[in-house]
Amino acid sequence: MGRNLKNCYFNDIRILDTNLLEWSRLKVDGKPIEPRFGHTMNLSGSDILIFGGWSFESGNRQLKDQTKKICNNYFTILNTEKMQWMKG
Repeated sequence: MGRNLKNCYFNDIRILDTNLLEWSRLKVDGKPIEPRFGHTMNLSGSDILIFGGWSFESGNRQLKDQTKKICNNYFTILNTEKMQWMKG
């Protein structure tokens, strides 16, 4: 009955072709953020800003430096001109 949450979160980027109603995966350079849910994505020019969210390790109290782990991925930028991940 218990479902492993690690298998529920994804970190890929997909785009919807509204004419064909088909999804396709985008190829992006750089290290992507950890898979997550509950985040927000906002546009700023050609950048997509990703804020917050929960990963499968967000509530893991076994992490020695949990604050650093969570803050490292709290804000990330996807530059759509270069199709590249950047740290915020």
